[in-house]
Amino acid sequence: MSFNYGVYDFALDSDNNLYVGGSFTTAGGSAANRVAVWRNNNTWGTLGDGMNGTVRAFAFDSSDVFHAGGSFTTANGVTVNRIAKWNGTQWEGFGSGMNDSVNTLAFDSFGNLYVGGGFTTAGGIDALRTAIWNGSSWEKFVDAFFSIQVILPVGPRPLRP
Repeated sequence: MSFNYGVYDFALDSDNNLYVGGSFTTAGGSAANRVAVWRNNNTWGTLGDGMNGTVRAFAFDSSDVFHAGGSFTTANGVTVNRIAKWNGTQWEGFGSGMNDSVNTLAFDSFGNLYVGGGFTTAGGIDALRTAIWNGSSWEKFVDAFFSIQVILPVGPRPLRP
């Protein structure tokens, strides 16, 4: 395996195909714009024409659908703004995407996609560097995930010297 520029993430699908993302434009001597797959038959494959910018993070959902994040704005010519999923034949975006880079992706057991990066908006809503895709729209990470509670001590406080 050789790449002409940096590699930033690896991920295996359920068939043990290795997905690779980064800033490279060739993988093993073949054209591969920032995303490629090493198939278990020992050949490189592409996912369409790839991305126009760096791919930094991957995640597979429970249906083994591949998701990618990074600094790209198009995937295979489709405007996706830094986050996309591969439906098996084409890249698809998530609403209007992010206004800056995506650096990490993770799914929970309910299928929600957690995203972190340098962005301040996700799908047009304020989202200070973290957001959740709930399957149909973007939500602020804090609003969707946390219920912040302050717990005060009960009873006498210890004396301080």
